[in-house]
Amino acid sequence: MSSGTPPLEEGLGDSDVGVHTNSPVPLIGDRPPHDFLEHWTHLTAFLRLLADESGPIIAMKSVVIELADSIGNFEGFLNGGEEYEALKNKLENIFEMLAQHYGGEASPGVSVIVERLCEDIDRELQHVKEMLNQDRLVRLKEESDDLEDVLRHYDRIIDMLKRVTLNANATMWKIMDKSGMVGK
Repeated sequence: MSSGTPPLEEGLGDSDVGVHTNSPVPLIGDRPPHDFLEHWTHLTAFLRLLADESGPIIAMKSVVIELADSIGNFEGFLNGGEEYEALKNKLENIFEMLAQHYGGEASPGVSVIVERLCEDIDRELQHVKEMLNQDRLVRLKEESDDLEDVLRHYDRIIDMLKRVTLNANATMWKIMDKSGMVGK
């Protein structure tokens, strides 16, 4: 971890979803953080980056925390599985790009489009949460249709996160165009 990166618990209150401020990373349920986040380098880095954020980016912060909780629950029974590894790789790539966009001095901020995407992601996460409730976990292992349905929700979340990244990229280009025009 770089010295410029604040510890994750700074800036996150007890009201944040699934986050216990005594730990360096969010806890998922009662499991210790190392159970799952130690293998999610870019998700952890992005959570740390968002730790001190406030204002409009709070929508993204709360969705990423909720997504971390959801991933932790899903990881519990699919760890090591092909589907889980594919999901992890896709999400890690997206979190790496998001950290690059939102980690710099000229962070693009959060547009209305990004706020709406975060709302859509939250709705998908609520569907996943309903599907992964404790009563259905045992059934989910046995019924591949349910597993496929959960994975479809995660695929939609991945698509929306890609759109957030594209929006941030477009915003950065606009900032660069404006700053280039000022210098002329």
